[in-house]
Amino acid sequence: MGIYRYTLDATALNTDPIGWDIQKTGYGRAIDSRGVMSFRPEGDLTFIEDGYDYIKAQEDAYGLCHRISLTVEYKEWTGGSFATIFIGEIHMTDLEWDLEFNWVKVAQVRDADYYSVMNSNSGISAVIDVGRSKNDETITAAATTNIDFHSVAGGAHIYPARPSFLIYDVLEFLVAFCSDGTLQFDSSYFGAGGDGEGMILVMGSTIRTGTGAAIQVSWDTLQKELFRKLNVVPVVDDSTSPTTIRMEIESTTYEQTVSTSFTGDEIKGLKRRAIPFSISPNTYNGDRPIGLFTNLKLGSNTTKDTGAYPNVQFKGWNAEEYFIAGDCGSNQTLDLQTDFVVDSNVIEDCLGGTTTYDDQIFMVETDYPTFSRTSRFTVISPGAPPYSYNDGFTNENVALRFLGAIPNSIAAYLGDGADGFQAEKTGTTSSIGGTMDINPADFNDDFTPPNNDPNGNYSNATYRYTAPSNGFYVFRAIVSYSNVVIDPVAYPSFDSTVTIRRYDSGGTLLDSRVDVVTVSSDRTLTYSPSGFYCNATDYVDVRIQGSTNGPGPGVASWDCDQAFFLTTALSNSGGIWQTFDPTTFRGYYYQFQAPMSFADYIAMISYPTRYDAIFVNRGGSPDDITGWLVSVQFDLGTNTATIELATT
Repeated sequence: MGIYRYTLDATALNTDPIGWDIQKTGYGRAIDSRGVMSFRPEGDLTFIEDGYDYIKAQEDAYGLCHRISLTVEYKEWTGGSFATIFIGEIHMTDLEWDLEFNWVKVAQVRDADYYSVMNSNSGISAVIDVGRSKNDETITAAATTNIDFHSVAGGAHIYPARPSFLIYDVLEFLVAFCSDGTLQFDSSYFGAGGDGEGMILVMGSTIRTGTGAAIQVSWDTLQKELFRKLNVVPVVDDSTSPTTIRMEIESTTYEQTVSTSFTGDEIKGLKRRAIPFSISPNTYNGDRPIGLFTNLKLGSNTTKDTGAYPNVQFKGWNAEEYFIAGDCGSNQTLDLQTDFVVDSNVIEDCLGGTTTYDDQIFMVETDYPTFSRTSRFTVISPGAPPYSYNDGFTNENVALRFLGAIPNSIAAYLGDGADGFQAEKTGTTSSIGGTMDINPADFNDDFTPPNNDPNGNYSNATYRYTAPSNGFYVFRAIVSYSNVVIDPVAYPSFDSTVTIRRYDSGGTLLDSRVDVVTVSSDRTLTYSPSGFYCNATDYVDVRIQGSTNGPGPGVASWDCDQAFFLTTALSNSGGIWQTFDPTTFRGYYYQFQAPMSFADYIAMISYPTRYDAIFVNRGGSPDDITGWLVSVQFDLGTNTATIELATT
């Protein structure tokens, strides 16, 4: 044990409070966000003597709508300086008074910053261009940025100067609003140079008329909408003064370099379980589930199928539901559907004068700060109209942001799939002089099961698949190599390149996807799926190439002895829309006890914006464990820690 020091606001107490098991202190993922870490003390706390007097004087002066800061510091008997083990706040409404014996019990000491300040006010909607906080303190209003909107048909930015709000500015305002200006905001994602720097919020009426309209939104609503489209989470950075609330991509909140290590001999009581469907109240929240998902919801709740952009399955913004392949024994849904409007056709409708969406909030990608204009995307025919909005918010691109959260492939079957096909290359092609070029690849068998072409959309003569109707198509190629001979010095490997190409009916190349894999031995390569929007009569084929790597001179050769070309999903019938390897998803929670010094505990919880990476050496792979801190409960009396890790 050691010495504790308690401070209320700036007043150090002479008499320690009682009743709180301060011997055990903890740190872990917060209730309301996977991105926030918070202290978790155990039990309640009772103040007597000068602590009682101070709290009573504060209530007499300010009433029930007031809070007092609490700082707890600790120093070991053996020496050293005091280290802060808890910073929190006491709300007057959480007090229970004993007026006979003059003590006051705090039923809940709230973590400072996020829980005491942000979370308690996070559901209050604020008008973001009014410079007043929740308690009428003067703060900086969110400024407008004029953005030119473009014509979907022609691409020109002919709708000038729509007063809009950069998402960074909105987040900064809401942090100030909820905290009365006592906290600050920053974000490497939404800030200068970040991928989200140019993202804006704007009202439908502003898009339609060009006249500015106020946006009213709460912190809760905004962070939920941003998470569901961008996988960003709030992070408390208490290394700054004042404390900074950040909004960052979730993957960046995990420390990649191991910060703390244990050996197998040190740890006791090691337990493992699969990422559960609902875990302890300290780590689980309905909006941010941590678990094995068997269902996935994507899209926006306000969309329009008619317009210049064909809002097709997976490639648009429609509210859609998919299942996750495999049998995980759960029914948990990852719900990424949003209320903010992102559909390109709806934006087009607003610009055309429709008033239906005047009162709705839109989220739009722009070229700001390079240009104060909306971003244009030519998905259907690259470089040609229509020029859509918000390609980054299509269901396909949103799903890609959540790869680490999805344990298996995304699927949805909407029909019998008869327009799909699978064709096989049955002949052998050999490399010549260290190169290979099969152009187009001769997939000559679409009739021997499991190869198939029910509706005759593939040609064994031209090796092309011709789209039977307008829609989104997902293709993939599988290539096998045998008799690979390499020179480990001159040519240690070769690059296998597969290009899937889309042409119009006249033979003009419209789009292509290139995937390269390095090969050094006999193997079968399953290339990444490639999705295209195809007009009816567009056709798709494959080119297979190979070239050696190395300084030479020497000998390298190989055979391409089998390959497949197939559709995995079509917008008119469904299928596998994104393929994830289930063996790469190992969602486990580990718990164990280990000896730990007070100094090491302080170091473990000193990563202000990232989860600590922890390694347990159990004698080598596959028994070693690497994961990220979920929680640590530290016993100051015995210098032992109970640690919980997550591997995903």
